Amino acid sequence: MAVLRGHDLAGVVFHSWVGSAEQAAKAINRGYTLSVGPRSLASSRTAESLRTIADEALLVETDDSTTTIETIYEQLAELRGTTTDQLRATIYRNFTRIWPSGWNAPSCCSEPRN
Repeated sequence: MAVLRGHDLAGVVFHSWVGSAEQAAKAINRGYTLSVGPRSLASSRTAESLRTIADEALLVETDDSTTTIETIYEQLAELRGTTTDQLRATIYRNFTRIWPSGWNAPSCCSEPRN
């Protein structure tokens, strides 16, 4: 984050976020988004921070691992005390806010099922 300080940037996404609740709060306060994947969920410190961060600050990813995106949704939803459908809707809103032009949304960010 130190490299980004002093720059007025929009749409900053931290890929495969790993960090403490304090680091997450600093990133979110600057308007950054945290992308969560297998590596993020494997860290107990990061998992703890993911319990309470704002919905608007989240994206999900597989990071080309063998873990499916559905597994990431399930694990993150359980950690946050929500459903996978609610989390999918949140991630979709975040994705379309960051990339409003309708960039080809990967399966992690497809429109939620109704």
